[in-house]
Amino acid sequence: MRATSVTLGKILFFALILFIVSVNSAEAATVTAYFNKTYPVANGTSNQIQLDTNLTSVSDATVSFTYPWSIADAFDNSGGGHWFAYDNFFFTAAITEYAQYKIEINGNYINVTNSTGYLKASLIDPQFWNYVNTSSFWDIRLFNQTGDQLYFWIEDFNSTAQTATIWVNVTPGSSELDLAYGNPNALPSAYNNISKTGVVGDDFNDGVLSSQWVVGAGTWSESNGLLTATSTGSYDYIYSPVPLTSYVVYAKILPASGTLDWRGVVWKADSSYFYFYGFFGTGFDYVYMGLRDVVAGTTIDLTGLGWHEHTGLVPSEELDVKVVVDGITYSGEANGVELHSATNTTATGTGVGFVSDGASHSFDWIFVAKLSDPASFGVPKVKQFAAVNATLLLNGNAVTYVGELNATNPSSGKLAVSSTYFVSGLNWVNFTAESGDFSATLEFNYTYDIEQTETTTFNYMWVNLSAFYIPVGTVSSNTTVAFNTSAVGTPIYSYYLKVYVNGVEYSNYKVTDFEIAGVKYINVSVLDVPVGSVTIAIQTIFTPSYINVTVYDELSKAELTSQTLNLTLMDLNYNVLKETTITGNTTISVVYAGNAYLRVRDPTNNVIRQIMIYVPLANNTSASLYFPTSNVAQVIFEVKDVSGSYTFPMTVYIKKFIDREVLVQIHTDKTDVQNRVTTYLIVNEPYEIFLESDGKTINYGFYSPPGADTVTIIIGKITIQPFYQEWLKLDFLTNETDKTITVNYNSTKPVKTAEFWVENETGLLYYANATTDTGSFTFNTTAEGSYTAKFRIECTDGTAYSHSWIVRFGKPKIPFLPEVLPAWLKSVVACGIILVFLMIFGNYRSDISTALAAAMYAIFWYFGWIVSNVFAVVIAAIIAFAAIVTNARKEVRP
Repeated sequence: MRATSVTLGKILFFALILFIVSVNSAEAATVTAYFNKTYPVANGTSNQIQLDTNLTSVSDATVSFTYPWSIADAFDNSGGGHWFAYDNFFFTAAITEYAQYKIEINGNYINVTNSTGYLKASLIDPQFWNYVNTSSFWDIRLFNQTGDQLYFWIEDFNSTAQTATIWVNVTPGSSELDLAYGNPNALPSAYNNISKTGVVGDDFNDGVLSSQWVVGAGTWSESNGLLTATSTGSYDYIYSPVPLTSYVVYAKILPASGTLDWRGVVWKADSSYFYFYGFFGTGFDYVYMGLRDVVAGTTIDLTGLGWHEHTGLVPSEELDVKVVVDGITYSGEANGVELHSATNTTATGTGVGFVSDGASHSFDWIFVAKLSDPASFGVPKVKQFAAVNATLLLNGNAVTYVGELNATNPSSGKLAVSSTYFVSGLNWVNFTAESGDFSATLEFNYTYDIEQTETTTFNYMWVNLSAFYIPVGTVSSNTTVAFNTSAVGTPIYSYYLKVYVNGVEYSNYKVTDFEIAGVKYINVSVLDVPVGSVTIAIQTIFTPSYINVTVYDELSKAELTSQTLNLTLMDLNYNVLKETTITGNTTISVVYAGNAYLRVRDPTNNVIRQIMIYVPLANNTSASLYFPTSNVAQVIFEVKDVSGSYTFPMTVYIKKFIDREVLVQIHTDKTDVQNRVTTYLIVNEPYEIFLESDGKTINYGFYSPPGADTVTIIIGKITIQPFYQEWLKLDFLTNETDKTITVNYNSTKPVKTAEFWVENETGLLYYANATTDTGSFTFNTTAEGSYTAKFRIECTDGTAYSHSWIVRFGKPKIPFLPEVLPAWLKSVVACGIILVFLMIFGNYRSDISTALAAAMYAIFWYFGWIVSNVFAVVIAAIIAFAAIVTNARKEVRP
C-alpha cells in the first residue's frame, strides 16, 4: 500500500509539472517613466495629461517658461520706452531681391499687398489701435527676421477712422516682414524715408527741389509740402529718372485752379517724349491718355478717344493715380477706377513725374515701386515683445514666474512643481499670463505599480500585465517585470525571452537575473513603451537547444583542435546569447530560436570569422566554421546602391568552394552605418560574394584579395571592385564542349608582365605570360575535373592585381583525401586500402574478393582517388598476383 502511495505521489507531481498551472503572483510590475512635454505658444491654452489610476509617485517635477521669439525691441529713437507687440508676416523662403510692399490697415485688419495692390497676406490684430501711438504714429517700426530695420513711408494715417497706409522696402535675404508698435515714448524714426523706400519717392516736405528732378518745360518749385508748376505754359512737365523698365507709379494730384486747366501724371519721360494721363476739370472727370512729342510739339492720342468723360470716375477734389509700366504696356487707375490702357514703343525714356497745362497746378507726392513680387507669405500672427508673469495652473494650483520674459531674458529656468499637485487619472494643465506669449516645458518622473499574473508550465512561463496608460509627452518609460521560476518545479539554468507589447513582438528590452537556492529570479525591463493604452506579455522559454560547433583550418580543412578561440553566439541585433572559449569540437546550449550569428575570434590577433546559423527551438543542430590561420589580410567591403532599389543595412555573404564543389559560408555580417563589412580573408584565395536585402539575393561574382584591401561593390552596375579596376578590364570565358579556359585582358597602363596559369590537384598544367597592354590566354584540356585558373598583371608603375577562378568540367568527383596531398600519395593510400581488403577477405572467397578489389580500383579511379594512370598497371599486377597466391595457399592446405 505504501508503494502504491509513493507511485501515485510521483504521478501527481509530474502531472503538476506537465500541465498548466495558473499562479497569481504577489509581484507587481513597476513602470518608471520620465515625462517631458513642451507647449509652444502656451498662453491661454488648456491641456490634459492622463496618468494611470495605478499612479504611485511623482518626483522631480518642474516647469520652465521661455520667451519664444529672438527679436528684441532695440529700434532707433525709442525715447527710453519699449514696444509692446508686432505683426509678424513671414515668408516661406527668404527673398533674393528687394521689393516694395504696401501695408494697409483698416480697423483690426492688417493687409499686405504687392506693388500693384494684389493681396498677399491678411491678419486680424484687435489690439493694434489700443497700443499704437495714435497722436503721432511715431512708434511704427518695420524690420525683418534678424531685427534689422527696414525703410518705410507712411502714406497716410487717420486714428479717428482707424486707417493707415504704409509702404516698406523689403531687403534681399529677408524671410519676414514685421510691423512693430506700442511705444508711447518713441520719437520719429530715421527709417521713415520716402526716397529710400521707393525707387523714386518724394513727398515734397523738405522745401527743396532736389537734384533728382529734371525740368522738361515750364517753371517748377517746392514749398509747403507741395510741388507746384508756377508757369502757365502748355505741356509744362518735370520728371525724375527711373533705372527700371517695369515699375508702378503712385501720385496724388491736387485740385485745379480753373475749369479749363488740365494736369496729369507722366511716365517714361525724357527730353524728347513723355507719356501721360491728363485730367481735365475741377472734378477730374475728363481723361486723356497721350504721348507728347516735345521736339515736334505734337501729341499722339493713345486711345483714339481724345478728351472723354470716363465712366465711373466721380468728380473729386483730389486724385490718386496709379500707372503700371510693364515694358511697353501701360495701364492706370484714378481713385480706384480703371483707366484705358495702351501699348506703344515710340518713347524709350525712363522718367516719371507730372505735367501741367494752362495754369499753376500743385502735386502732393509721388512714389515709384518696382514691379516685382518675390515673397510667398505664410500664415501671419501677432507677437508681443515680452511675456509678463507667465503661470502654470496644474489642477488649479499656480506656479508663476514673476516678471518679464523677453529676447534678452528669454527663460525662467526650472521652477519646482509640488508632487501633491498631481492626481491619478486626468490632470488639467493650463497656462496664462498678464500679457505676451511664451512656451512652457513641463517635466516630471512618475511610477505605476501594475498587477501581473504568471502562467507556468514545465518549458515556459508567461507573465501578463494588466493594461495601463502612458501619457503623450513621456520621453522614456521602462516597465520592469520581476518574477521567479520556482513555480516551474525544476531548476532553471538558462532561458529565452519573447516580449510582446500590445500583442506584437517587441525587441527593445533588457534582462537581468540572479539565483538564490537554485531558484532563478528574472527582471525584464521593457524600454520606451509607446504612449497610450499598453499591455505587456512576456514568454520565458526554458528548453535549450544544443549546437555542435566544429572549426576547421580554411586551407588544410583539418579540424582545429589545439588553437584557443573565443566563441560568441548572438542574435541578429548582436545581443550576446552565449560566450565561451574553445580549443576543439564543442557543444553549446542556448535557449533561443531563430537565425543567429556564430562568431569565432583569435584573441592573439583579433581575426574573426562569423556565419549565420538557424537555431531550432528546443532541438539540436550543428555548425562548421572555416578559420584562416596563415597569410591573412583584412578586407573591407563597402556597398553602394546606385539603383535605389535596396535598403540598408544589407547582409554580405562571403562563400567559398571547399573540397571542389561544396560551397560554404566563410563569413556573414550586416553592413554598418558606413555600409561596410570588415572581413579577414586569405591572400589570393577565391571567394564568391553575395548580397541580401529586402529578401532579394544578389550574386556579385568571385574575388581574390591581393592583400589588405578595401573593395567597393556597386549595385546597379555588374561589377565588383576591384574585379574590374579602373585601368583594367578582364573577361573570363569557359567552353564546356571544348573544355577551354580563356582570359582576355585590356590595360590602360603600360604592362610590365601579365601571367596566366592553370592548376589541378596534380600540380601546374599550363603557364603563359606576355608584356603587351592587351592580350589573351587560352588553356585547352580534354580531361574532366576541377581546375584553378589564376591571372596576375603588373604595370611599369608598380601597380599590380591578381585574380583566381574555380572551373569544373564534367561530373563532380567525391573528395576522398585532402586536396593538398600530392597525387602519388593519394594513389598509394588507395592501393593500400585495396591490399588490406584482399589480405582480410582473400582467405574466405578469393574469387569474390579479387573481383571486388578490381571493382574498388575502378571506383577509386572514376572518382579521382587514383589519379595516375601508371598505377593502373601496378594495381592490375597486384590483383593478379594476390589471386594466384591466395589460390595456391588454398590448394596446399591439408
